[in-house]
Amino acid sequence: MPGKAGQSLFMRIACVLAALAVLISMPAKSLDLPEEGRSLIRLQSRVFDLGTDARRIRRDPHFIPITEVGWIWTLTNSDPELHATVIHIRSFANSLGEPIWMPDVDREQYAPAEDLADAWALKDFDVRWRHKIAPSTRGDVMLFPKSAHAGYFVSCAYDRADPVPTFCAVNALYPPDPNLRIKVRIYQITDPLNDFRAIADRALNLVYCLDVTRALEAGEWTPLRPETSQSLTQLLGTCKNLQS
Repeated sequence: MPGKAGQSLFMRIACVLAALAVLISMPAKSLDLPEEGRSLIRLQSRVFDLGTDARRIRRDPHFIPITEVGWIWTLTNSDPELHATVIHIRSFANSLGEPIWMPDVDREQYAPAEDLADAWALKDFDVRWRHKIAPSTRGDVMLFPKSAHAGYFVSCAYDRADPVPTFCAVNALYPPDPNLRIKVRIYQITDPLNDFRAIADRALNLVYCLDVTRALEAGEWTPLRPETSQSLTQLLGTCKNLQS
């Protein structure tokens, strides 16, 4: 008879094999991309049209750096909310189980940040340190919206010697696919702090606009041909995919 260690190893192997069997048995959702669709990138269950040859975009299989696209960078950099930001769509498909969403984690894992500078007196956010113990000099501050089902949170690098951070990142859910996240890296922090809710909404709508999954499924996709003279507001105002 195998000992306890052997039984434990056997059980772990059995669990892994069972999980693989479930994944193999799940029907794969496939959507054939048209031959001329070189501007299209699939990420998880969604397909995005970048309006340019996607093969030229530097990326790995798990994320799309949409502001690497020239015309998107021009639009976002001239937009008052998304100026000086870098935007990614990221997949967590390579993680085991459901991807972790920070606002759902037990808040006791984060120390309340009650001794920060006045710039951080944000009534609409629960402001906490990333760890259980407040750092003495530098650390990451987490901003969790108090409104229910906000769908985003913010992390900022903080130095007690400088009340305004030099970098923040907005992390947002992408409702059409629970395995996708939108990250907006903000490299120009304002005082008072940026309108993070507006940034999350603006970036989310931009990604919705690029999402052509439904149009492809319906056989109604036409290649996105962006106009370099338009603004982000004009693009979103004429976009047909905002409810994808």
